[in-house]
Amino acid sequence: MNYCTASDIKVFAGFNRDFSDTAPITKPTLTELNVIIADTTNEIDLQLSSIGISAQPTNSLILSQLKKICIYGVAGKIGIIPNAGNTTNPETSRTNYYLSQYEKLLKEIVDSPEKYGGLSGEDDYCQVSSNVLDGTNTESEIKDNFMDRDFKP
Repeated sequence: MNYCTASDIKVFAGFNRDFSDTAPITKPTLTELNVIIADTTNEIDLQLSSIGISAQPTNSLILSQLKKICIYGVAGKIGIIPNAGNTTNPETSRTNYYLSQYEKLLKEIVDSPEKYGGLSGEDDYCQVSSNVLDGTNTESEIKDNFMDRDFKP
């Protein structure tokens, strides 16, 4: 399942006609756009797999955020496709903005995995258990450490 659709891109980018493979042919065509959407979804899934999520999330809030990431990625990628006159998109600043947002949001998946259903590397509760077992920390030190990690702003 892709995280966004051609219709989502049309609305987001403000296109006044549907993407099409037949006359009038759009640039990109509908087929090309669907490939870009699938590639972008695969890039997002790769990021999710790096935080231990192998199946696409089903939580609607997470899916909404993934849709946003996909839309920014696709909008940026279609902005760098040469237009019919074989020149680059004149709206380079908008394209660059979309791509920068996409990269930022992709990075956020790894930086804040808990937002996407993954576990943060800081959630190492085995560390606390081993401190109790080996006697290196007192009970109050362990409690303070636990409170600092779980309830930090």
